[in-house]
Amino acid sequence: MSKTVVRLLGGRHFVPQAPPVVLSHFASFLKVVSIFWLAFWPISSASEPWSVQLSFSSGTARDVAAAQSAVFETFFDRPYDGANDVALFGLSDQGQPLSVVSGSHIALSLGRPIWRSGPTSLHGAAVAGYGTQSFRLPDGIGVFVDPAEVDLRSWSLAAEMELRKTLSPIGIIPPVELRLALGATRSWYAVRVTSALLDVRAEGVNTVTYARSGFSTPLFGEDSGLWQYISLTRYGNTAMDVQLGIDARF
Repeated sequence: MSKTVVRLLGGRHFVPQAPPVVLSHFASFLKVVSIFWLAFWPISSASEPWSVQLSFSSGTARDVAAAQSAVFETFFDRPYDGANDVALFGLSDQGQPLSVVSGSHIALSLGRPIWRSGPTSLHGAAVAGYGTQSFRLPDGIGVFVDPAEVDLRSWSLAAEMELRKTLSPIGIIPPVELRLALGATRSWYAVRVTSALLDVRAEGVNTVTYARSGFSTPLFGEDSGLWQYISLTRYGNTAMDVQLGIDARF
Protein backbone atom coordinates (compact mmCIF):
# COMPACT_ATOMS: atom_id res chain seq x y z
CA MET A 1 0.00 0.00 0.00
CA SER A 2 1.34 3.47 -0.88
CA LYS A 3 -0.13 6.81 0.07
CA THR A 4 -0.10 10.56 -0.49
CA VAL A 5 -1.76 12.46 2.34
CA VAL A 6 -3.38 15.81 3.16
CA ARG A 7 -3.47 18.78 0.85
CA LEU A 8 -6.22 21.34 0.31
CA LEU A 9 -8.81 20.12 -2.15
CA GLY A 10 -10.31 23.28 -3.62
CA GLY A 11 -13.45 21.51 -4.85
CA ARG A 12 -11.94 19.36 -7.59
CA HIS A 13 -13.58 16.08 -8.59
CA PHE A 14 -11.15 13.22 -8.94
CA VAL A 15 -11.18 10.38 -11.49
CA PRO A 16 -8.53 7.84 -10.31
CA GLN A 17 -6.15 6.39 -12.87
CA ALA A 18 -4.21 3.12 -12.77
CA PRO A 19 -0.88 3.75 -10.96
CA PRO A 20 2.28 2.26 -12.52
CA VAL A 21 2.61 -0.28 -9.68
CA VAL A 22 -0.95 -1.46 -10.37
CA LEU A 23 -0.15 -2.00 -14.05
CA SER A 24 3.00 -3.91 -13.10
CA HIS A 25 1.11 -6.28 -10.79
CA PHE A 26 -1.65 -6.61 -13.39
CA ALA A 27 0.89 -7.75 -16.00
CA SER A 28 2.36 -10.29 -13.56
CA PHE A 29 -1.01 -11.83 -12.79
CA LEU A 30 -1.84 -11.90 -16.51
CA LYS A 31 1.07 -14.32 -16.88
CA VAL A 32 -0.48 -16.57 -14.23
CA VAL A 33 -3.81 -16.58 -16.06
CA SER A 34 -1.99 -17.41 -19.30
CA ILE A 35 -0.36 -20.43 -17.63
CA PHE A 36 -3.81 -21.52 -16.46
CA TRP A 37 -5.06 -21.39 -20.06
CA LEU A 38 -2.09 -23.38 -21.35
CA ALA A 39 -2.71 -26.05 -18.71
CA PHE A 40 -6.26 -26.93 -19.78
CA TRP A 41 -6.00 -26.05 -23.49
CA PRO A 42 -4.53 -29.45 -24.60
CA ILE A 43 -7.43 -31.40 -23.05
CA SER A 44 -10.21 -29.29 -24.61
CA SER A 45 -11.82 -30.58 -27.77
CA ALA A 46 -11.55 -28.52 -30.94
CA SER A 47 -15.25 -29.17 -31.55
CA GLU A 48 -16.33 -27.60 -28.26
CA PRO A 49 -17.84 -24.10 -28.53
CA TRP A 50 -16.21 -21.03 -27.06
CA SER A 51 -18.16 -19.04 -24.51
CA VAL A 52 -17.89 -15.25 -24.10
CA GLN A 53 -19.70 -13.84 -21.08
CA LEU A 54 -20.46 -10.22 -20.28
CA SER A 55 -21.80 -9.57 -16.77
CA PHE A 56 -22.91 -6.51 -14.85
CA SER A 57 -23.54 -5.62 -11.22
CA SER A 58 -24.33 -2.39 -9.39
CA GLY A 59 -21.11 -2.59 -7.36
CA THR A 60 -19.24 -5.52 -5.91
CA ALA A 61 -19.20 -6.01 -2.14
CA ARG A 62 -15.50 -6.80 -2.23
CA ASP A 63 -14.82 -3.31 -3.63
CA VAL A 64 -16.61 -1.78 -0.64
CA ALA A 65 -14.43 -3.80 1.74
CA ALA A 66 -11.28 -2.89 -0.23
CA ALA A 67 -12.06 0.83 -0.10
CA GLN A 68 -12.67 0.65 3.64
CA SER A 69 -9.40 -1.19 4.23
CA ALA A 70 -7.33 1.06 1.91
CA VAL A 71 -8.60 4.27 3.50
CA PHE A 72 -8.05 2.99 7.02
CA GLU A 73 -4.49 1.81 6.30
CA THR A 74 -3.70 5.18 4.71
CA PHE A 75 -4.73 7.11 7.82
CA PHE A 76 -3.53 4.76 10.56
CA ASP A 77 -0.62 2.98 8.81
CA ARG A 78 -1.69 -0.51 9.84
CA PRO A 79 -4.08 -3.16 8.52
CA TYR A 80 -7.78 -2.64 9.10
CA ASP A 81 -9.12 -5.06 11.73
CA GLY A 82 -12.84 -4.91 11.10
CA ALA A 83 -15.02 -4.40 14.17
CA ASN A 84 -11.99 -3.84 16.41
CA ASP A 85 -11.26 -0.58 14.55
CA VAL A 86 -14.82 0.78 14.45
CA ALA A 87 -14.16 3.60 16.94
CA LEU A 88 -11.10 4.86 15.08
CA PHE A 89 -12.81 4.91 11.69
CA GLY A 90 -15.57 7.32 12.73
CA LEU A 91 -18.82 5.47 11.98
CA SER A 92 -22.10 7.13 11.17
CA ASP A 93 -25.13 6.83 13.46
CA GLN A 94 -26.32 3.94 11.29
CA GLY A 95 -23.17 1.99 12.03
CA GLN A 96 -21.89 2.08 8.44
CA PRO A 97 -18.31 3.29 7.83
CA LEU A 98 -19.05 3.76 4.12
CA SER A 99 -22.32 4.88 2.56
CA VAL A 100 -22.52 3.72 -1.09
CA VAL A 101 -23.51 6.55 -3.44
CA SER A 102 -23.09 4.80 -6.79
CA GLY A 103 -21.20 1.94 -8.31
CA SER A 104 -20.90 -0.37 -11.28
CA HIS A 105 -18.84 -3.38 -12.23
CA ILE A 106 -18.42 -5.06 -15.60
CA ALA A 107 -16.67 -8.36 -16.30
CA LEU A 108 -15.75 -10.14 -19.52
CA SER A 109 -14.81 -13.81 -19.58
CA LEU A 110 -13.59 -16.21 -22.24
CA GLY A 111 -14.00 -19.93 -21.64
CA ARG A 112 -14.40 -23.36 -23.15
CA PRO A 113 -15.52 -26.83 -22.02
CA ILE A 114 -12.64 -29.12 -21.03
CA TRP A 115 -14.78 -32.15 -20.15
CA ARG A 116 -18.28 -33.28 -21.05
CA SER A 117 -20.48 -36.23 -20.20
CA GLY A 118 -24.04 -35.99 -21.47
CA PRO A 119 -25.73 -32.90 -20.02
CA THR A 120 -22.85 -32.26 -17.59
CA SER A 121 -19.71 -30.32 -18.52
CA LEU A 122 -16.68 -28.71 -16.90
CA HIS A 123 -15.52 -25.31 -18.21
CA GLY A 124 -12.33 -23.33 -17.74
CA ALA A 125 -12.38 -19.53 -18.11
CA ALA A 126 -10.29 -16.41 -17.71
CA VAL A 127 -12.12 -13.28 -16.50
CA ALA A 128 -11.20 -9.57 -16.65
CA GLY A 129 -13.16 -6.94 -14.73
CA TYR A 130 -13.36 -3.20 -14.16
CA GLY A 131 -15.35 -1.38 -11.48
CA THR A 132 -16.06 2.12 -10.23
CA GLN A 133 -17.45 3.01 -6.82
CA SER A 134 -18.35 6.23 -5.00
CA PHE A 135 -18.88 6.40 -1.25
CA ARG A 136 -19.58 9.00 1.42
CA LEU A 137 -18.24 9.23 4.95
CA PRO A 138 -20.87 11.51 6.56
CA ASP A 139 -18.95 11.71 9.85
CA GLY A 140 -15.51 12.09 8.30
CA ILE A 141 -12.50 9.97 9.28
CA GLY A 142 -10.97 9.93 12.75
CA VAL A 143 -10.29 13.51 13.89
CA PHE A 144 -11.30 14.89 10.46
CA VAL A 145 -15.01 15.38 11.07
CA ASP A 146 -15.94 17.05 7.76
CA PRO A 147 -18.03 14.84 5.44
CA ALA A 148 -15.75 13.06 2.98
CA GLU A 149 -16.14 11.40 -0.40
CA VAL A 150 -14.34 8.27 -1.57
CA ASP A 151 -13.77 7.44 -5.26
CA LEU A 152 -12.47 4.00 -6.20
CA ARG A 153 -11.43 2.29 -9.42
CA SER A 154 -10.69 -1.44 -9.55
CA TRP A 155 -9.11 -3.70 -12.16
CA SER A 156 -9.24 -7.47 -11.77
CA LEU A 157 -8.20 -10.75 -13.40
CA ALA A 158 -9.51 -14.18 -12.44
CA ALA A 159 -9.14 -17.84 -13.40
CA GLU A 160 -12.01 -20.22 -12.70
CA MET A 161 -13.44 -23.68 -13.24
CA GLU A 162 -17.20 -24.06 -13.65
CA LEU A 163 -19.41 -27.16 -13.54
CA ARG A 164 -22.60 -26.95 -15.63
CA LYS A 165 -25.57 -29.29 -15.87
CA THR A 166 -28.35 -28.76 -18.39
CA LEU A 167 -31.90 -29.75 -17.47
CA SER A 168 -34.07 -30.74 -20.43
CA PRO A 169 -37.07 -28.55 -21.33
CA ILE A 170 -40.46 -29.53 -19.90
CA GLY A 171 -43.42 -28.46 -22.00
CA ILE A 172 -43.20 -24.71 -22.55
CA ILE A 173 -40.39 -24.40 -19.95
CA PRO A 174 -37.06 -23.87 -21.79
CA PRO A 175 -33.91 -25.77 -20.86
CA VAL A 176 -32.21 -24.53 -17.69
CA GLU A 177 -28.46 -24.73 -17.11
CA LEU A 178 -27.34 -25.00 -13.48
CA ARG A 179 -23.86 -23.57 -12.83
CA LEU A 180 -21.35 -23.86 -9.99
CA ALA A 181 -17.89 -22.25 -10.20
CA LEU A 182 -14.75 -21.96 -8.08
CA GLY A 183 -12.00 -19.47 -8.83
CA ALA A 184 -9.43 -16.97 -7.65
CA THR A 185 -9.34 -13.27 -8.50
CA ARG A 186 -6.64 -10.65 -8.07
CA SER A 187 -7.78 -7.03 -7.90
CA TRP A 188 -5.94 -3.72 -7.98
CA TYR A 189 -7.47 -0.62 -6.43
CA ALA A 190 -6.86 3.12 -6.76
CA VAL A 191 -8.71 5.09 -4.08
CA ARG A 192 -9.01 8.81 -3.37
CA VAL A 193 -10.59 10.52 -0.35
CA THR A 194 -11.59 14.18 -0.56
CA SER A 195 -13.19 16.59 1.88
CA ALA A 196 -12.96 20.28 2.78
CA LEU A 197 -9.43 19.70 4.15
CA LEU A 198 -8.25 16.39 2.74
CA ASP A 199 -6.95 15.07 -0.55
CA VAL A 200 -5.75 11.53 0.18
CA ARG A 201 -4.76 8.82 -2.27
CA ALA A 202 -4.30 5.11 -1.60
CA GLU A 203 -3.78 2.02 -3.68
CA GLY A 204 -3.93 -1.66 -2.90
CA VAL A 205 -3.78 -5.19 -4.25
CA ASN A 206 -6.03 -8.00 -3.08
CA THR A 207 -6.26 -11.71 -3.94
CA VAL A 208 -9.30 -13.73 -2.90
CA THR A 209 -10.93 -17.03 -3.78
CA TYR A 210 -14.61 -17.19 -4.63
CA ALA A 211 -17.50 -19.57 -5.20
CA ARG A 212 -20.38 -18.81 -7.54
CA SER A 213 -23.73 -20.49 -8.17
CA GLY A 214 -26.44 -19.59 -10.65
CA PHE A 215 -28.43 -20.65 -13.65
CA SER A 216 -28.89 -19.66 -17.29
CA THR A 217 -31.61 -20.02 -19.93
CA PRO A 218 -31.67 -19.44 -23.71
CA LEU A 219 -32.39 -15.84 -24.67
CA PHE A 220 -33.92 -16.41 -28.12
CA GLY A 221 -34.12 -20.18 -28.25
CA GLU A 222 -31.42 -22.78 -27.67
CA ASP A 223 -30.13 -22.62 -31.25
CA SER A 224 -29.45 -18.87 -31.07
CA GLY A 225 -26.28 -19.36 -29.03
CA LEU A 226 -27.25 -16.55 -26.66
CA TRP A 227 -28.04 -17.35 -23.01
CA GLN A 228 -29.02 -15.06 -20.14
CA TYR A 229 -27.90 -15.83 -16.62
CA ILE A 230 -28.02 -14.72 -13.01
CA SER A 231 -25.52 -15.73 -10.38
CA LEU A 232 -24.54 -15.17 -6.75
CA THR A 233 -20.83 -14.97 -5.90
CA ARG A 234 -19.28 -15.27 -2.46
CA TYR A 235 -15.77 -13.85 -2.04
CA GLY A 236 -13.72 -15.35 0.79
CA ASN A 237 -15.76 -15.62 3.97
CA THR A 238 -17.79 -12.41 3.82
CA ALA A 239 -18.57 -10.39 0.69
CA MET A 240 -21.36 -11.47 -1.66
CA ASP A 241 -22.40 -10.10 -5.04
CA VAL A 242 -25.21 -10.67 -7.57
CA GLN A 243 -24.47 -10.53 -11.30
CA LEU A 244 -26.66 -10.46 -14.40
CA GLY A 245 -25.19 -11.28 -17.76
CA ILE A 246 -25.24 -12.55 -21.34
CA ASP A 247 -23.42 -15.69 -22.47
CA ALA A 248 -22.60 -15.97 -26.20
CA ARG A 249 -21.52 -19.41 -27.47
CA PHE A 250 -19.95 -20.02 -30.85
